[in-house]
Amino acid sequence: MKLPYSWLKEFVPGAPDVAETAKRLSAGGLGIASLRPCTAACDGIVVGEVLSVTSHPKADRLKVCVVEAGGGTFTVVCGAPNVRVGMKAPFAPPGAQLSGGKTVQTKTILGVASQGMLCSAVEVGEGADAEGLLELSGEAVTGEPYVLEADDWVMDIEVTPNRGDALSVVGVARQLAVLLGTPWKLPWAEPAPGSLTQHGADWTVAIEDPAGCGLYTARLLTGVTVAPSPDWMQKRLLACGMRPINSVVDITNYVLLELGQPCHAFDAAKLPSRNITVRRAAPGEVLHTLDGVQRKLSPDVLVIACGPAPVAVAGVMGGASSEIGSGTSSVLLESAWFEPTRVRRAARALGLGSESSYRFERGVDPAGVVRASLRATQLLIELSGAKVASHLLEAKGRLPDQRVIEIRAEDVSETLGVSLSPTQLKEYSKRLGADVSSGKDGLLRVTPPSWRLDLNQPADLVEEFAVLYGYENIPSTMPAREVAHLKATKRETVEALTREALRAAGFSEAQTFSFLSREDLSRLELAHAREDPRGQTVALANPQSEEQELLRTTILPGLLRSAAYNVAREVPAVMLFEMGRVFRDIGAVVETPMLTLLAAGRAAQDAYQAGRPLDFYDLKGALDALTAALGFDLSWEPANENPYALGACAVLTVNGRTLGNAGVLDPTVAAAFDLPAGAVAAELLLDELVNAASLAHPVAAPVRFPAVRRDMAVVVGEAHTAATVSTVIGKAGATLLESAEVFDVYRGKQIPEGTKSLAFRLTFRSAERTLTEQEVDEVMARIVNSLEATLKAKLRTA
Repeated sequence: MKLPYSWLKEFVPGAPDVAETAKRLSAGGLGIASLRPCTAACDGIVVGEVLSVTSHPKADRLKVCVVEAGGGTFTVVCGAPNVRVGMKAPFAPPGAQLSGGKTVQTKTILGVASQGMLCSAVEVGEGADAEGLLELSGEAVTGEPYVLEADDWVMDIEVTPNRGDALSVVGVARQLAVLLGTPWKLPWAEPAPGSLTQHGADWTVAIEDPAGCGLYTARLLTGVTVAPSPDWMQKRLLACGMRPINSVVDITNYVLLELGQPCHAFDAAKLPSRNITVRRAAPGEVLHTLDGVQRKLSPDVLVIACGPAPVAVAGVMGGASSEIGSGTSSVLLESAWFEPTRVRRAARALGLGSESSYRFERGVDPAGVVRASLRATQLLIELSGAKVASHLLEAKGRLPDQRVIEIRAEDVSETLGVSLSPTQLKEYSKRLGADVSSGKDGLLRVTPPSWRLDLNQPADLVEEFAVLYGYENIPSTMPAREVAHLKATKRETVEALTREALRAAGFSEAQTFSFLSREDLSRLELAHAREDPRGQTVALANPQSEEQELLRTTILPGLLRSAAYNVAREVPAVMLFEMGRVFRDIGAVVETPMLTLLAAGRAAQDAYQAGRPLDFYDLKGALDALTAALGFDLSWEPANENPYALGACAVLTVNGRTLGNAGVLDPTVAAAFDLPAGAVAAELLLDELVNAASLAHPVAAPVRFPAVRRDMAVVVGEAHTAATVSTVIGKAGATLLESAEVFDVYRGKQIPEGTKSLAFRLTFRSAERTLTEQEVDEVMARIVNSLEATLKAKLRTA
């Protein structure tokens, strides 16, 4: 928000110089984005008066004007739409310098010599409006140099969204006075409400939506003369970035900037009725707003209606049908409090923002509604010759409840690290404008002022106390309270170990959207699988698109799309994992943490293999490494589950509890997501992973004696899994067998049909001595005998 320093100083006479003021405001939470002199960066510009206006002989949109500038008359070619006889505007004669540094010269425009230039606001450095001439009031003296306020500065103040109270001169003045510990005052005599009371007008106001409008006031004024506002008002509006329009509109904008309370002026003669109602828009209603756009209104939009028709969007913008114009002689002046969320939704829905909505969205002072009406009425009487024709019409809705914050001096001192007494906190609270009382056990009950809508909890007050005490006065110390050692929870540790183990196995962590489409479930063959938890969908009430109509019941589609994106860009190996929540409807919506893995493509080429395809064993190896890091062993049991290929899926269990499933994706599923056949995936319940983890598993000391390794291949029936064979080998190997790893599976002509050959690499070791060949041969014989007796396995010799 832009604010002239001279205007601020009228409210805080004891303010320091502009540099110190800017420093104090910044330290107090109102950052200063820029500080610039309030003088136009131009030279030689004077007040000019237009004596005549004629059409240009060769261009319809151009006018040929005769301008009086004190020392004579000048012929000027002008294209401004608002140029007219009798108006006064800044005039740059030949040789004058504009705000941007350009020097004005006499130039011929379509055969007519233009001796200088009539200026817009942007050309004299008073704003960004270049659409029309900057019209000066009749008080401006023709031929006198045109300058802004001498020795003044404009502060561009950065106001955070929670500080709507600081979007005004009064708001900034209050904050500065609080920081300085000095009083502030209104620089004008505030009229008493009773002094403007008149009767006889038969206007009424009513509120049909009390939640949307807490207070609505209106006053009728007659005998209004619409003209340019005085120079001092125009210059302040321009310095604040607002374009002067006319005396009535400028007054409402001036009050908005001064007090932070938006007001709106209706041309009373153009209103279709004398009954004003604040209500929701009816379905299908439309309003032609002041910006020239016809807008369709929804029932969520709060409107000001006059009789059956809306005449304004509450808190946002008025309608064109009741716009103030040069012929306006009677004004209905509105000042109200609208609920911030309702205004924000209306402005977003209509794609329409304004200075009023900007303030209403952040919250205006409910107690300032009547003050703003009185101030605007006062200015209309003084500057536009208005006469009060009615008393203040008022309707009440639902205003915010009064807030009381309870706080203790001990808690504040502990938080800030300095000792503050209850007496100090009371003094700080009163400086903020709050009411404060003492309760039992040193408890302070603080009632924030009506304009500080951001003060709602003790932490808000602590922040304000810190500002008033001075952050620079708070020493750097350790907290007074002893802080216990922060220890990670078991879940946090498991998640960290999971990330570490999977990254070590070559996987990258992904984060995908928490939505999916019904088509995704169809591709996974889960669209109608209500018996499968992944088919128990939760639909969104207002999805952004068909691709995001459901909350995800499985993470797989997101990873599949990410993998397909990478494969399409020739990434050779895509190995992804994600830890996240899925959402399933089992009578109530349940959130379930999941760990999902996906691998597709070809492994990197090495000295032994030339870029082989990633397969099930890459996935199994990663999961075995993960569970080893978490201190438990997985059991793999064959299963048939969607979306995996028939005979290429396993259910993962630990201690009899299901952990999840893993397998090779069905080729049709892979193709549906534009992935090559052979992609593998796993879905694990993260809660079960955490429950099964044993983070205290002991670390064995290294064994000093060498290992002995033997390879063996056994032929077993297809029904026997490698895990079953490994279990038998482990029991028979007793204490000397260190490990048994499968390194090959064979099915073919050299073995009987219905069987398979499993090749194992066995590692033997003793912690007490070096093993002899005879000892290893004895254990090997015991293993072979046990396999034959238990599984009818045969040692393969060829």
